[in-house]
Amino acid sequence: MKKTLDLVLYIFIALAIAFSLVSLSLITVRSEKVKESLLLAEKENQPAKLELIKIAASSCKDCFDVDPVIESLKKSNANVTERTLEFSSAEAKQLISQYNIGKLPTVIVLGEVNKSSVANLWNQEWKVGMENGTQVSSVYAAVSPPYVDASGNIKGMVILTHIVDQSCPNCTNLTQLIGFLKQSNVRFTEEKTIDYASPEAKDLISRFGIQKVPAIVISKDILDYPPVAQVWDQLNATEKQGFYPLHTLAPPYRNLETGKIEGLVTVIYLRDDTCTSCYDVKLNKLILERTFGLMIVNETEADVSSDYGKSLLKQYNMTKVPVILVSSDAAMYSGFPVVWPQVGNIASDGWHVMRNPEVLGTYKDLSSGQVISPPQPEGG
Repeated sequence: MKKTLDLVLYIFIALAIAFSLVSLSLITVRSEKVKESLLLAEKENQPAKLELIKIAASSCKDCFDVDPVIESLKKSNANVTERTLEFSSAEAKQLISQYNIGKLPTVIVLGEVNKSSVANLWNQEWKVGMENGTQVSSVYAAVSPPYVDASGNIKGMVILTHIVDQSCPNCTNLTQLIGFLKQSNVRFTEEKTIDYASPEAKDLISRFGIQKVPAIVISKDILDYPPVAQVWDQLNATEKQGFYPLHTLAPPYRNLETGKIEGLVTVIYLRDDTCTSCYDVKLNKLILERTFGLMIVNETEADVSSDYGKSLLKQYNMTKVPVILVSSDAAMYSGFPVVWPQVGNIASDGWHVMRNPEVLGTYKDLSSGQVISPPQPEGG
């Protein structure tokens, strides 16, 4: 019996020792893992070591400035080393090929680029290089024009010539288009305005078949700017000899085929001074200018009792006043020909004759002598 108890006791002691050894081993393993995790965390929290390689294009003084990008990287949680290579050097050419770089100057970032402390730096402006699922490089890709391409050609240096008619102060101009280009950060190596009658303008007009002035002749480098390239097709411009000629679409302008300025509008206001409750005929002026953009350069007012007023009534067979007559050039303005049939017609001589003054308010019927107020809409 005593031997049996001793055997059981030995077994328990052996099991206890074995359990202690296993526990000690587990504790040691866990401790090592904790230490390893702490070391990894400590290492991760240390500033990333980044190597910046700037590939410069010193020959292009007006090209994109990549230095602010580099300065921003230096201010991040990183230990930065930096060196500069000229894009024409052998090492730079090798890097340009290796990282498939198309626009210069730029910066290549190597080193601990995959560290969490710098992960937020690599936004959509950067092209990230991966190997075996790990980030190994970042190349700045948001290089805007002007820039040097991989072949050494300068892109985005635009030449613009604005051809105007200095004798036509009322003519439209293309300054809004030029303003849009400048807001899109287009860089002009040459920008000038010349009169259409000058020898230089005549040469451009002949070379590019320009038919209307004002016009713009702009180099094809304009398409190196993405914001402009996105809307360029809307202009229906055709490239010729490396340039795009653009002429105004909105009047007034000088038609070079006829030599005449088109789009200058004359308006005649015909009223009846005895009708004090009639709508103000000058309301039409606001509509013509603000809604349709008409350039009114001549205005005449006449009362139906005057000789001129009577001749107009007879010539155009008008029976209602107040009304207006608008010269034929009004048809050149977008939208006007669409709306005009609702208020009048076009006479055989091209003048637009108002027939329905009731669309604007109270009027006088000259046939009956009655002053008529149009019915108010329900709820009005």
